[in-house]
Amino acid sequence: MSEAAKNTILSLENISISFSRDYKKDGKELTESKEILKNISLKLDEGEIVALMGGNGSGKTTLFNIISGLLEADSGNIVFKGKDITFWKAYQRAKAGIGRMFQDNHIFPNITVLENMFISSNSTFGETPFVSLFSRKKSISTERQREQKADEILFEIFAGQSGTLLEKRNSLAGELSYGEKRLLGLARIFMGDYRLVLLDEPSAGINEQLTNNILEMVKKISNKNITVFLIEHEKTFVLDVSDRVIYLKNGKITRNAAPAIVLSEIG
Repeated sequence: MSEAAKNTILSLENISISFSRDYKKDGKELTESKEILKNISLKLDEGEIVALMGGNGSGKTTLFNIISGLLEADSGNIVFKGKDITFWKAYQRAKAGIGRMFQDNHIFPNITVLENMFISSNSTFGETPFVSLFSRKKSISTERQREQKADEILFEIFAGQSGTLLEKRNSLAGELSYGEKRLLGLARIFMGDYRLVLLDEPSAGINEQLTNNILEMVKKISNKNITVFLIEHEKTFVLDVSDRVIYLKNGKITRNAAPAIVLSEIG
């Protein structure tokens, strides 16, 4: 568990969004609109681990897409670290400190584990031809620093364990199992200077041992005073790692309380 709540890092106020579809009926062109999120207001604090739960179609992923900038809400405001980011693009939010791990991992299969880690670094020095050509010494130094940081992260997470990403850091990411790719996706979070991390079902589809690895990694992220907001269906995982649970139903927040309380209410 993370430490007691600190300063608010993310605040959502009255976030709403509807999706529309066009269809034909009896020869007429009609439009149907469905409200996915309805006046969502919530706050997340520094270092807090908050689970977002709800049935299929309740709006969980849509909410994550709005926070990360992949979707624009129809109404409402988003404040991150005291700044209104409502109309910021996704890349601007990432640079400001909002990281995202998707369900499909977004791993680059044809490069190594370490190289996948490099991509997640916020430092881009030396990645343009001009800088690489005329500042070669600094480019090489920066690349070594990235490699050292990635190795330190993998060592911190997996030291003392056999068959882990630490041992496979020079292997192609495409050769990893699905669960190992989930671990890599989470390990890459440590490479960025993120203050808020959005995790979409981190434990989905993996075995018990890898689930335990991910649970410990989530705790380590929070221990660095990084806020974790995660979508998760596995109740044991939620109980073990979360400080609080927010429950969505039909696009509205119906519960916002300690995990044991919410899970006992939803059954």
